[in-house]
Amino acid sequence: MTFDTVVVNGVAVFRGTGPSRVTIAVKDGKIAGLLDPDERPQADEIIDAQGLLIFPGLIDPHMHIGFVGQPLTDVASETRSAAIGGVTSIINYLLKPGDYEEPFAELTEHIERLAYVDMGIHLGIFTPQQVEAVHGYMEKYGVSSFKFFMSYKGDEGTRRGVAETDDGLLYDLMTMLAKIPGTVVNVHAENIEMIWRAEARVKEQGLEGLEAHNLSRPGQAEAVAMLAAMYMARERGCPLYLVHMSSKEAAQEVRRARRAGGTVYVETTPHYLSLTVGSECGLLAKVNPPVRAPADVGSLWEAVKDGIVDTVGNDHSARFRSEKGGGVWKAGAAFPGVGTMLSVLLTEGYHKRGVSLERIASIASYNTARIFNLYPRKGALEVGSDADLAIVDLEREMQVSADYLQSRADFSPWEGLHLKGWALRTLVRGETVMRDGEIVGREGYGTYLRRLPPPHH
Repeated sequence: MTFDTVVVNGVAVFRGTGPSRVTIAVKDGKIAGLLDPDERPQADEIIDAQGLLIFPGLIDPHMHIGFVGQPLTDVASETRSAAIGGVTSIINYLLKPGDYEEPFAELTEHIERLAYVDMGIHLGIFTPQQVEAVHGYMEKYGVSSFKFFMSYKGDEGTRRGVAETDDGLLYDLMTMLAKIPGTVVNVHAENIEMIWRAEARVKEQGLEGLEAHNLSRPGQAEAVAMLAAMYMARERGCPLYLVHMSSKEAAQEVRRARRAGGTVYVETTPHYLSLTVGSECGLLAKVNPPVRAPADVGSLWEAVKDGIVDTVGNDHSARFRSEKGGGVWKAGAAFPGVGTMLSVLLTEGYHKRGVSLERIASIASYNTARIFNLYPRKGALEVGSDADLAIVDLEREMQVSADYLQSRADFSPWEGLHLKGWALRTLVRGETVMRDGEIVGREGYGTYLRRLPPPHH
């Protein structure tokens, strides 16, 4: 057989067995063979990996393209940035309080026309009518994960352009999803009543900067909301995915609560694993929940090592430096991160803390694919899986620059820092989309990912 592409001289990071030499054969966008490392089959294209690592293409389950007034044309720039970082699939949040038919069609049209990598969609749930519609969303749109903000109570949601929520609505959503196999609820867990009071106290004291933001949204507010969400999910029998865990308090409570049973998945982010209130980037790193203290970073890495953390997402948003001015209370929250995801994990996890390459591949790819109904199509180096590959130089050290990352955002909170371990080549379904920091793929090559549960659910 003549293959389309063969990758030779690479060291693949396999689930279960770790790194090992292999020849990867690709046909029709799929991995068609995992061959003896010395085998050289016929192929239209031979890629010499030159002893570099081959990761399964990374999957970012937490992207915000088209939110807070950002244009949907960002699908092009932000999927370019994903490819720069070895990310081959993303799942973007579509957050609207009304009917989804028109905004869903608009977003998927932009994906099919502009995306460089593959994209799925999570839908936000804000109203009782949307709760009743989730079964239809799954069948019509191929969406199996639904976002809920516990913090959008009172006018907190409406002033952010969505809608007011409450814990009763979350309970109803969990009750509904428990009846639909293969679904999961993605919960932003912060207790807003605690935050309102904490923020008032911090403002009275005249505090500023990232430390003020951290004190105004304390880890206890995250832990309390996570506990409530975990109890409701366990009681209803609904799989729960806790997004962007940021604090040692939350990690401790998740560790305790998991012993009680129920299906709970936990996501953290590269910024909570590397940035703190003392980071030089200052308010460029403002985000909700906040970046916190070095002790929180250490606690989250322990949670990565011992299996409490299942996935890593970026909470990526293509904001501008100009939106970060005016002091801590006026600065916009969120920032870009998809292009530096792998490099932060390798620098802080593998090089500094000895986290295994297999563990990094699990939290950055395989686990995400499994939780969100993308496995075995995505997330693994297996015969029959999409040939999504990140060819990575563990020893490549580079200074972070926004220009290199190619997001529409004009900054990175890691800008100026040196990160060690970068993707040198990114393949999506067997096609090279990034090589040596240059985008060589084409707009519109990426495709929309319908995510229906496998038959065994």
